[in-house]
Amino acid sequence: MVGETGFHLPVSRRQLFALAGGAALLGACGSSTSKAKSTVTTGNSTPTTTASTGPLTTVGTATTPGTAPLDTAASTSPGTGGGAATTAVPTGPIQPLTGLPVTGDPAALAHAAIVVKIDNNPLARPQFGINQTDIVFEEIVEIGTRFFTIFHSQIPAAAGPVRSARTQDVNMVSAMDRPLFMWSGGNPGVTTAIHAAPLKDLGAPSQPGLYHRVAGYAAPHDLLGNPQQALAQFGSGTTAPSPIFTYRPVDAAPGNAVATGGVDLLMLGFPCEWRWDSAKSVWVRTISGAPHKDHDGVQISVANVIVMTTTYLPSPVDARSPEAQTVGNGAALVFTGGMLVKGTWARTTPTAEWDLRDSTGAVLGLAPGRSWVELAKDGDATVK
Repeated sequence: MVGETGFHLPVSRRQLFALAGGAALLGACGSSTSKAKSTVTTGNSTPTTTASTGPLTTVGTATTPGTAPLDTAASTSPGTGGGAATTAVPTGPIQPLTGLPVTGDPAALAHAAIVVKIDNNPLARPQFGINQTDIVFEEIVEIGTRFFTIFHSQIPAAAGPVRSARTQDVNMVSAMDRPLFMWSGGNPGVTTAIHAAPLKDLGAPSQPGLYHRVAGYAAPHDLLGNPQQALAQFGSGTTAPSPIFTYRPVDAAPGNAVATGGVDLLMLGFPCEWRWDSAKSVWVRTISGAPHKDHDGVQISVANVIVMTTTYLPSPVDARSPEAQTVGNGAALVFTGGMLVKGTWARTTPTAEWDLRDSTGAVLGLAPGRSWVELAKDGDATVK
């Protein structure tokens, strides 16, 4: 901001997360709040909260994250009239924000997600902690882009450089079940909006002990946060996040997919590219023609890249600042498993998960693993 200082029941993914109370992760995390979801059929980039009344298409064996993977022998049945899909009871714990199986003690994930606002100014690179995120949303700001990063399955000791929040963060943080929120501050309008949002404010102004300046970076691109310390001090009594995406079974191929060379993006002058690394089975990121690496020298890589065509409007607290309209719907390009699936995204309320559908209307399951979401304007992405 300018001036910044399981059995068959009709359930949503989030209701499933709450209903499977006997699974290990949920038992470790306590009750999770169910958030009812309306099905939305979409096909444009105009923000709307109007739900479709058309029938859903069979989901197949997509995995619903939360307490456990679905029984892949039982398919998810379609609902009608815009109702929620029918889903089988899960049988073992998985990570809610990656869809990966829990390999250790599920109690270790019985805590809130941590959201950190990370800078993407050239002076802020290479960033810290970016390869330990579960999900990243890349959002357009006044000049270039900034990262809304979500940590849960991995908590680094350093993340950043940390920068200020935007009003567009409120609708995204609202889906995270009251996360710990780390940011550098903001103008009065943004600060008021963040303080009113469903989160635990761990910003630098209120919790300076969670932050320090790092040598080799020029201010204000030198502020690092410590998510491990934040979790140790403020994680007690918090709740694990509900899933915000659907995942297909491990090693399952995406449906309705086509071959692709990747995608190039130009978001407000910041050119970046995603290409498939077949040896590692991940999408790797370059920026301005060079590998985009983290502070440890490791190129940024993820299992899924989701390009969501997003409308931006002026922020209500500062007309100079763009605000991504993430409640609504639009076109989506989902790069997963080395392939491209074209479809749509929709979200009916700020607390709802993201509903990804392919071109036939079937639920679009992501590959289990880490994901990167590009909140791009129409025309920003070129499929290769």
